[in-house]
Amino acid sequence: DKGNVLAKTIATPEEAKAAVDEAFVKLWDAGVKTGKDTFIVVSPWFYSLFKSSLTEILTNNVDMVERGIFGMYNGAYVKMSNNVAKDGGADCIGVMTKDAIAYADGIEEVEAYRPQDSFSDAVKVLHTFGAKVVRPEQLVCIKAKKG
Repeated sequence: DKGNVLAKTIATPEEAKAAVDEAFVKLWDAGVKTGKDTFIVVSPWFYSLFKSSLTEILTNNVDMVERGIFGMYNGAYVKMSNNVAKDGGADCIGVMTKDAIAYADGIEEVEAYRPQDSFSDAVKVLHTFGAKVVRPEQLVCIKAKKG
């Protein structure tokens, strides 16, 4: 849904905060309740601008940091990832509830084989997984370009 995409050039902490605030307003206008089941998934460069806006810093909480969660803003967890989607050079910063996307494990196949010119066996493993937006009204994507 193009209505849940915000294209922004972000150069300052104030612009990063304004973009996230605009995403929250879109969620609230759609009747989405936000809180601890809400996540803001940011790329490292966006986080470096946005971190001054965090209302709570969680860097002393090892369990949270291991899951990539560095703080809270507007009651939502802020999660940093090197793995955000990219679109035309823009990072897709997600502001979403935990129910917006469904993840599924798929096929896992294990097969033993003997490599050529080897006396020992080896194992091939195929593991696939996928994700799908199942509640688009609960997700706002900020297509953020460095300014």
